[in-house]
Amino acid sequence: MSFRFIRRFLLFTLLLTTTVFVAYYHNHTGFFDIVSTPTSLEYKQGHEVIATQLRGKVEEEISKIKGQSLLSVSLSGLQGDLETLPWVKQASLRRVFPGTIETVMTLHEVLFTFFDTKLGFAPVLRSGEVLDQASFRWLPDSPLVKNIKLRADAKLTRELVKLFKQVPSLGPLRPSNLVELDLHPSNGLSLFLSDEETWVYLGKTKITKNALRVIRVLDYLKSQKYKARVIDGGFDKKVLVRLRKGS
Repeated sequence: MSFRFIRRFLLFTLLLTTTVFVAYYHNHTGFFDIVSTPTSLEYKQGHEVIATQLRGKVEEEISKIKGQSLLSVSLSGLQGDLETLPWVKQASLRRVFPGTIETVMTLHEVLFTFFDTKLGFAPVLRSGEVLDQASFRWLPDSPLVKNIKLRADAKLTRELVKLFKQVPSLGPLRPSNLVELDLHPSNGLSLFLSDEETWVYLGKTKITKNALRVIRVLDYLKSQKYKARVIDGGFDKKVLVRLRKGS
């Protein structure tokens, strides 16, 4: 064994011992105590109310670790607690020496909301999960589903989520213009448009293709100042338009 190897080994051992000793000393004198827990929330446009309501709960949960040692606190445990909060999709935490835990929260996106006068509001997430009844004040601007049969059938709910996610968020089919959704046995995915006051049927297959054809028809009707009562885009090679009286 060479002298150079022995010297390197001794230097490494000394460095490691010194590091452990310094960390142990500072850890027991409060140097690594957590004093700051900055938190940021990431969410889709229209979910500002949810973020505001949730921020207080998140900060309350994270504040529990203040005063604990940055070296010993369990980030995985805290992450698990945060991800059990409603609306939270993912929580990411990291240590910043000497006494900070930074947290980034990603919120779920509400795709649409079930509504019934007796059962109230139940948001449906992009993942397909249906949350418990929520206050209207918490909800983002999302289309309502009033068909109680869909709410009671998990399979139909998943089918509605699958089809609606295929609708392009363009022009008259942008989310802010969609008032109501339905899944009709014969018409398939059905959307009620706010500005046009029109029901649009997109069928059960080729949703994106059908939707793009309907958008072109809507643009044409608007240019000609026609108003439609129903637009059925669920056919293979045509779009059926039922105009309002007087158009």
